[in-house]
Amino acid sequence: MKSVNKKIRTRGCENKTNHHSLTIISRHHGELARKIGEFFGKKGQETDIVFYSRLDDDDVYLIAIPVGYPDKLKSLLQALTISRTHVLIIKPDENMDALLGEMMISLASFIGTKRIIAIAGITPMNEYMVDDIVKRMNEMLSSISMQEKTGDIMVIRDMKKDMEKLKSEIMKNGIQDHDNQGPVKVLIDASFPVKGIGTVALGIVKRGSFQAGTMLELTDPVNKTRNVIIKSIQKHDVDCKAAFAGDRVGLAIKGIKADELSRDNMLVTKDTLVKALKVQISFTLNRFAKKTMNIADKQEYHVAIDHQVHPVTPISIKSTSEEGIMKPGEKANVTFSAKKAFWMDRDENWAVVTVLEKYQGRLRILGSGPATKAWE
Repeated sequence: MKSVNKKIRTRGCENKTNHHSLTIISRHHGELARKIGEFFGKKGQETDIVFYSRLDDDDVYLIAIPVGYPDKLKSLLQALTISRTHVLIIKPDENMDALLGEMMISLASFIGTKRIIAIAGITPMNEYMVDDIVKRMNEMLSSISMQEKTGDIMVIRDMKKDMEKLKSEIMKNGIQDHDNQGPVKVLIDASFPVKGIGTVALGIVKRGSFQAGTMLELTDPVNKTRNVIIKSIQKHDVDCKAAFAGDRVGLAIKGIKADELSRDNMLVTKDTLVKALKVQISFTLNRFAKKTMNIADKQEYHVAIDHQVHPVTPISIKSTSEEGIMKPGEKANVTFSAKKAFWMDRDENWAVVTVLEKYQGRLRILGSGPATKAWE
């Protein structure tokens, strides 16, 4: 009996390699997205991003739904950073508007991800529209060169019976290998004080592994970094000795107050990231953008790297037809000056360039590409 109880208490603590993380992109948070989340797991932390998770033998499912979107583009970008599979959910009578275009562009804005488009919410009243929406979506995918990157559009006619089709498609993504050997990087998505424990942070281990008692470095976009101690680790409501890449964790942290933490912060192995107030990004300005990017305008944009989303201004635009100006459809190396510091890997980073405003019927995602610190 004791051995059985011990197994139950440690279930979920092992190094699970079968992590299946997905972000649902949709304007239908209250119905379709929620039903999909409930199919895959139990509802957890709810802020502008709602999480569902489940431990299923050797498979771990984590679903992120950015309910703050479309008003908050930042919610969508941060949710997409978390996962390896991005699923766009639409209805047969979906409006073919600028918001749908933005959601499709968000689907194409990250590398190394599986992209799925599914039509759900089918009723006797709109079933006749399914074939037409599939045709129109394929035309849109072709127009933005995404057709080969998404595969066939999935049709979910029954939200109970056909959900296994979506699960099977996600499972085709295979066992998602994670880097347990590299330096630690934990993306924080929420924090709060707990009586008798202290500060608790919820987050995703993007890279590396660590044990309870480990000292990590807490990055900060404004102030100096500080060293903190991971007092304890929880996964799936179970106290664990260690955390591994791909895990969603609750961490009791010594050395920081809960109200001092935000998604701007990361927990990392000391001295493995570089601080950058100038960032160079190679990207193509979306051809649907309404205006050129011109350094003379001194317009403020926002750049997203990991969970960090900071205001920036372009100070150099190179490799375009006109120096200092980037037209829609053109590719360039753009150097941005940031108002708050980014903490970046020394070589491999991915950035999304945006206009971070409340949705007003126009495209806010301008492009994405590899990013590095712009050295002086």
